[in-house]
Amino acid sequence: MARWSKRVKGNGLRVLVYHRFPQSCRDALAQQCAFLREHATPISLCDAIRCLEGTEPMPPNAVSVTIDDGYLDYMQVGHEVFSAYGIPTAIFVTSKFIDGGYRLWFDRLEHAVLYCRRHEIQIGAGPWGGPIRFCTDLSENRSQVVKQMLEYAKRLPGRALEPFVACVEESVDQEPTVGPPKDYAAMTWKDLRTLATTGGLTVGAHTTNHPILSRVESARELDDELAGCRQLMEQKLGLPVEFVAYPNGQPQDVNRGVLGAAREAGYRAGFTTVPGLNRPGCDFFALKRLSMRPEYPVSHLADALATAR
Repeated sequence: MARWSKRVKGNGLRVLVYHRFPQSCRDALAQQCAFLREHATPISLCDAIRCLEGTEPMPPNAVSVTIDDGYLDYMQVGHEVFSAYGIPTAIFVTSKFIDGGYRLWFDRLEHAVLYCRRHEIQIGAGPWGGPIRFCTDLSENRSQVVKQMLEYAKRLPGRALEPFVACVEESVDQEPTVGPPKDYAAMTWKDLRTLATTGGLTVGAHTTNHPILSRVESARELDDELAGCRQLMEQKLGLPVEFVAYPNGQPQDVNRGVLGAAREAGYRAGFTTVPGLNRPGCDFFALKRLSMRPEYPVSHLADALATAR
């Protein structure tokens, strides 16, 4: 691991993105943090932007840590571990998800499949098209079915996503006594305010409903997802919300219209999940991030950082 810095090609900013923090990952995450503290220069997102703007020098092997969605397990596990190592973090939250008043559509699909009592999943015709059969045997491959269903849903027109999710939930005949697992729980506005004001957390936006933004079908809806999210967050937090992360964040999810809407919404920068290195002069509304999981071994983290281009 000590050779990691020798493998790095070019100076710039590497941004990590995490999502979930199960309790079982605590030790592995601590090892990642120890590696970052020894071999990189962890900096806050605000400092990172200033470095990209050229108002501050870029430190060697600069790394910023971000978290998407706003699950409660970040507060229970992630924030505690990152803070113990003095690593600043930024979290991008889906505003409707905070306080538990809304279940993210991909969590609803996952939950429906994992607790399905049928042997197969068939969806009738709807705004997504004709009938679909996803699986004929759920005995062993439920996780794979979840992945297939999520990839299918991401390609749907915006107007079809919610009806599709609702149809899946109706069709799978879930165990009636099983409610949403606790590990789907969201942080609250109070949690975010507390960590932002006392714990050094930067809070950014991750849209209102977490749609695939390139699939949103009207300018008004896009404005609600980007500008509406920012306005609500600033009202709830009493703090400026300067950054946005695009849901899913791949090239097919973020088109020119999305980038333009993010600029018009008043954000300072936008983040994708396209891997790579961010250098001064890059497009601040198409910043790159390296996907990471807290359970990954340190060797995976080192390789991701070293190979970012």
